[in-house]
Amino acid sequence: MFDKELSRYSKGFVIDYRNSFFGKRFVVEQLYGRSGCSC
Repeated sequence: MFDKELSRYSKGFVIDYRNSFFGKRFVVEQLYGRSGCSC
């Protein structure tokens, strides 16, 4: 039962994460952060 709850939570988290400004910013920082852009 724990795996199902975790799976459901993770799926919803990914959707909200990709649609959120913080998620987009985090992705940008993760991709370009090491290139010298530390905003």
